[in-house]
Amino acid sequence: MKETAWFEQSRENPANRPDEQLSDHELLVEILKQSRKQAKSAKVSAYAAVGALLALIVSLLVLVPEVVQTLHETNTLLESADQAAVEISTLATTAQSTLNGLDTVIQNIDNVVVTNAGYLEEAMEELNSIDFEGLNNSIQSLEAIVTPLARLMGGGR
Repeated sequence: MKETAWFEQSRENPANRPDEQLSDHELLVEILKQSRKQAKSAKVSAYAAVGALLALIVSLLVLVPEVVQTLHETNTLLESADQAAVEISTLATTAQSTLNGLDTVIQNIDNVVVTNAGYLEEAMEELNSIDFEGLNNSIQSLEAIVTPLARLMGGGR
């Protein structure tokens, strides 16, 4: 009885019977069903792949211009940094040149002071040797003499 029940159940559903017990027609029907399932599965896979490809293309169309813009801005920034570095180098060279010139000027001033220190000392000694009180008295005496002469000449006070 078990064999009969199994046979009846397999006859109703050929997929439950072993392949050796299926007729050619039933085998072809099973192959056709499997082919349709595989075709449907292949279509779903193809649609998924196309969808993924479209998503990738849209992403690239959106991202690539942004990346290119960012690279362009980065390049511009690097060029500006290079130019600033050149200007800083030039400024440093000019500053060094100025410092070297300033050192020369300070050395020249020092030489002038050292060279003329003797002359300055002599001049101070000469000024200190002048009798300013006597000179002041001489100027007053000269004024006392010149004033009457000026009146005599007609340019009086």
